[in-house]
Amino acid sequence: MLIVCLCLFTIEGLAADPEVSARDVQGIPKRHKYLTAIVAGTAIGAGIGILAPGGNKSMVKGMLIGGSGASALYLWTHRDAAAGWTPWAHIGTNTVLGTGLGWTICDCNAGAGIGALLGGGATAGIQAFGTKDRNVAKATGASPPSTTASTNPKEPKH
Repeated sequence: MLIVCLCLFTIEGLAADPEVSARDVQGIPKRHKYLTAIVAGTAIGAGIGILAPGGNKSMVKGMLIGGSGASALYLWTHRDAAAGWTPWAHIGTNTVLGTGLGWTICDCNAGAGIGALLGGGATAGIQAFGTKDRNVAKATGASPPSTTASTNPKEPKH
């Protein structure tokens, strides 16, 4: 009976060839690309972590660094990837990246905690106080420095 049911399911799948349209080959929908980048980075980090010595601990470290690294790269190149949550996405990303890097560098639990505090705290501080460095602003989600010329006549122009 089980074999007959499996044969019927197989025949049904072969008989119903759906019509292929342009929508079927468009790729990942735009609204899912940020999440897909994070999942892909996590998978790549897990694979690299498995190859590294240390077993499951190295795999988790790789997942933390890979997923948050992919998130950081995506956020750097897509300014409004998380819509109204972009500043929080930067804080979360840099917290997880700091956790993975701190844990990897120190190879201790304290390193993970210190890395998390440095990554998230520094990002939140730079967002709150601002920065004059365009690259730091990009990495932390802070407002970029203004590029307008100074109106102070005593200040030298470059």
